[in-house]
Amino acid sequence: MKRIFITGSNRGLGLGFVRLFLERGDQVFAACRRPAKAEALQELKAKFGGLLTLIECDVTDEASILAAAAEVSKETDALDWVINNAGQGGLETLADVSFKRGLELYAANCIGPIVVARTFRELLKAGSNPLLIQISSRLGSIGERESEDGRWVDGYVYPSTKAALNMMSRQLWKDFTPLGITVVIQSPGWVRTDMGGDAAPLDIETATTSMLKVWEGLGPEDGGRYLSETGDDLPFG
Repeated sequence: MKRIFITGSNRGLGLGFVRLFLERGDQVFAACRRPAKAEALQELKAKFGGLLTLIECDVTDEASILAAAAEVSKETDALDWVINNAGQGGLETLADVSFKRGLELYAANCIGPIVVARTFRELLKAGSNPLLIQISSRLGSIGERESEDGRWVDGYVYPSTKAALNMMSRQLWKDFTPLGITVVIQSPGWVRTDMGGDAAPLDIETATTSMLKVWEGLGPEDGGRYLSETGDDLPFG
């Protein structure tokens, strides 16, 4: 049984991971901004009871992240996996780029995950073969800027936030390695979620199952890698 903290757990990939972890008997700390209104998580809580703890956490608010860590610490003294899944999407045109929206995306997609990692590092350090997973995107790679089927995907800020997350996570890898924490970056592929849209080729179950298989095979020697959903290396640049 693994002890797992995951952000952005109320829908899409995050919710899919929560279901998958619970079904295999893991202890899950599912974080989202408004857990009381997260109907799917509430249903899972009723079904799985003590295996699932719902945690309020807004990854764009440092006080909220600190409070979330305090809540998790009441239930466990260690975490084996922390999954930074929360984020915001939107592929805007040049005309739509704005300071307000741009800063919101950077806060959610790259600054937030780094603050979460810093805040939860002591719980992770105490875990078994601890793993920090930064959910990125293939669009964060300049060399892989096109989608999986070779089409160019328009957008300015979102791809840039994922490239920034990749860079920050490489620094995090350097800082966390002496603590015994493995840091990896992973693209889930193009998945049929609210963010990915109905045209995406992967369903949530396929994507989450594939990624879980990759995580189960990772060790310290894999630290700093930028992976596809199937575990292949993606280019940073």
